[in-house]
This record gives sequence, structure tokens and C-alpha cells, in this order.
Amino acid sequence: MMIAIALLGIFWGLAEYFGPRLLNIPSGSNDSSGSQGTANMNVTLLIDFGNGTKLWFNDTKVARTDNFYTVTYNDVRGNLEAVWNGYPINAHLVYKIMGYGCGSTSPGCNGYWSLWVWNASIGCWSYSEVGADLVSVQGVTMVAWYFANNDPHSFPGNCS
Repeated sequence: MMIAIALLGIFWGLAEYFGPRLLNIPSGSNDSSGSQGTANMNVTLLIDFGNGTKLWFNDTKVARTDNFYTVTYNDVRGNLEAVWNGYPINAHLVYKIMGYGCGSTSPGCNGYWSLWVWNASIGCWSYSEVGADLVSVQGVTMVAWYFANNDPHSFPGNCS
């Protein structure tokens, strides 16, 4: 029994380190968009809580017309709090994912969620200059949400 627990701990440690390259667990979100008759593709979403906890949603099947706000919302089954920012931003400001983060008006909370896009050509994460609503699954197949207390560029594995 102790050996099985130790092996499971090692496996999860490796999965956290290697992420989608090692562990390929479907997220349970068969069709993120719910649309019928639309060509589908698979994407990967990482939620990094900034405290050592990482949650991977690998091979989520989505419609090619989806964006990563929709993917995130569906992968966490609606457990997301955000505020819509219209023109000129036209994207959601996400402030809580799965109950973690700061409220939209939380005094004394300095942290926030930042969005990162996987740059496969050089093997690192790039900070997204736009909101998740504007990141199409056709152009990008893997993104990460990272909760940072102060410096968003402290995300491990970033390109800078």
C-alpha cells in the first residue's frame, strides 16, 4: 500500500513538471461550445494557481470558432468570475477561477490572473497582450492562466 502511494506521488510530480507532454487526461469537456455540425479540434488549458498547484485540462474538444474564454469557462464548468469590458478592449477581465483569486472589489488583494500563450516554436510561454476572448483556438492550441500576487512575468517557463 505504501509503495502504491509513493508511486502515485512520483507520477503526479512528474505530471506536474512535464504537463501535457506526459499526462494526457481528457478534461471531460467533450464539446466546449455545445455547437453541432462545427468542425472540432483539441486544445489544452493550464490553470496555475501560483502556489505550486497546477491543473491541466488536456485535449479538450472545442469548436474551431471558440476562443479561450469559452474554453476556460467550460473546462471549469462555469466556476469563473469575470467582468465584461466592452469597446475598445472587448474581453472579460477574469478575477476568480475555481474560487481562487481576488474579488472585483477586494480591498488589500494585489493578485490577479494573467494569460499566457504557449509558443511552440521556441518552447516557452508568452504573455498575452489581449484578453482570452480574443485568443482564437484556431491560432493557439495551448494557454495558461497564472495567478500572480505582484509580477505577472514571474510565471515559470516564460520566454523573457
